Amino acid sequence: MPILASIFLSRTALEVYGVIALGLFLLGLKTSYDHKHEAIGAARVQAQFDAYKAVAIKRSTDLALLWAAQVGKTDEAVRKQQELDNATMQALQDRVETLSHAPTLHFSAAAMGLWDAATAAANSAAPAAAEKSATGTPAVPGAADISERDDANFKVKASAAYLDAVKLFHACRDFYSGLAKQEVGP
Repeated sequence: MPILASIFLSRTALEVYGVIALGLFLLGLKTSYDHKHEAIGAARVQAQFDAYKAVAIKRSTDLALLWAAQVGKTDEAVRKQQELDNATMQALQDRVETLSHAPTLHFSAAAMGLWDAATAAANSAAPAAAEKSATGTPAVPGAADISERDDANFKVKASAAYLDAVKLFHACRDFYSGLAKQEVGP
């Protein structure tokens, strides 16, 4: 037997080769085991993520559908209420037309000045500067004579605007209350 063959085939060498082969075999098993469990772990994590994602998508879809349904309900309720309110205000406006055109109501200069100031305050964040008269002093509104018809017309229009604002406020409140009362899955 040649020397190299005797070295490689000796009992000690075979035992060393056996230990190395056994070590490589065990290392291969461990690597295979780790990869298998990593794959199982990754699959488990992916499955959990997919389940969570499906629940999240369903919940967001349910919320969007709930929102849309509530918008529809509120819009329909507002439309019906506005039709009733418009009919009421039109009936009042028709009654205004029966009033006299003659200047029957007299308002003093102080009352007119107060109304002008109230109007300026209501229509702007900072009231406009008072108009100056020819003498350079602030202009003071004079007394006014107003017909019943003009006065009633103004009051009916102001009432209609207030009614519209209050109804829209209530519609917004009812919209969000309706959303809050609804149940959506987990």
